[in-house]
Amino acid sequence: MELLIQNVNWEHEEQLQCGALRIKNGHIVEIDKDIKPNKSEIVIDGKGDFVYPGLINSHDHLEMNIYPRLGKPPYEDYVAWANDIYKPHAAPVSDIEALPLRDRLLFGAFKNIISGVTTVVHHNPYHARFRFGFPISVFSRYQWMHSLVFGEKIRRRWFGTQKLIIHAAEGINERAAREIDELDNLGYLRKQTVLVHGVAVSANQINRLQEKGASLVWCPSSNIYLFGRTAPIDMLKHRIPVALGTDSTLTGSPTLLDEIRDAIKTGLVSENEIFHMVTNGPSRIFGLQKPMAITKGAPADLFIATRKQEDYKTNLTSTYPDDIRLVLHNGCVRLLRGEPPHSWPFRLKRLFIRQNYLCIHMPSLMKRITSGVPSVFLQQNPVWKIAETWI
Repeated sequence: MELLIQNVNWEHEEQLQCGALRIKNGHIVEIDKDIKPNKSEIVIDGKGDFVYPGLINSHDHLEMNIYPRLGKPPYEDYVAWANDIYKPHAAPVSDIEALPLRDRLLFGAFKNIISGVTTVVHHNPYHARFRFGFPISVFSRYQWMHSLVFGEKIRRRWFGTQKLIIHAAEGINERAAREIDELDNLGYLRKQTVLVHGVAVSANQINRLQEKGASLVWCPSSNIYLFGRTAPIDMLKHRIPVALGTDSTLTGSPTLLDEIRDAIKTGLVSENEIFHMVTNGPSRIFGLQKPMAITKGAPADLFIATRKQEDYKTNLTSTYPDDIRLVLHNGCVRLLRGEPPHSWPFRLKRLFIRQNYLCIHMPSLMKRITSGVPSVFLQQNPVWKIAETWI
């Protein structure tokens, strides 16, 4: 699919740019003030809005986003929460876990697409489904370990190019506070280590993480919901690389856009810092080897958001799913709001619902989900309520 996006604005090296982008073979192949369309191109009018590089959600459990928030916080740590809510033979766990994995993963993809996310770091075993026709990129070069309590020990052979991603210091009790030391004693703190949460990390442990070259994924919404506090990001951000993640809807925010706002509300980060934590920061942490910018030659992973604020980064913190007008992943349209543009493929016109296009056919997906999960649980999930606008 060849696309020409006209009349958009973006930031390059702290300077606001305006013009048009030509997309071909999954990349941005031309940028100029004004580009004349070719006959074969689909032309999209950006209407003067902002175009951003596709965001990276550095922590999600894709198949767990049908759940509403569960539990009765506050808790001492993740173990206390898990023991409280995990009842595999009772609703809603039994109902949701009985759904086909493909449908649960697709709903997780929907949650991310509607917030401009084109790459997700999935914290469960990597599925073959991610390689074939999945609508977003899912990071694959990792060894998975849920946590010290709920995960088997990893063989040290993983110390190569793969990352070890693990929940750590997720809580406010002594057990959570010991986990960084335990990981170090096991030889798991290395440059390839990516810790998730870090709520209970101490100043001395931060020094050790810096010495070892480890990184951290911050999930403030989940932390504050479960424990009433979050990681000391005001210290961590100056010592080690930090990225932002949503966690699943079991404890986290509905979308990465909500997570961005919740992170800003903590007062621990600036708009510039949070923008880095969802673009170039995680790209470097996970070695994605692609520029997270609107530049010639970059992969066409991008989205257009309504321009509600004059400042580029302030506008992102003010963006909601309804403001996302276009999402491209590898140059393919994943979401488009408005009438089908001229030359839009006829085979895809049937997927327009209420003048909106989404690469996932939500009416059929939601029908399959509602056949197995009681509405009382679905209606407690904010992402489900967004999904209802797509049917």
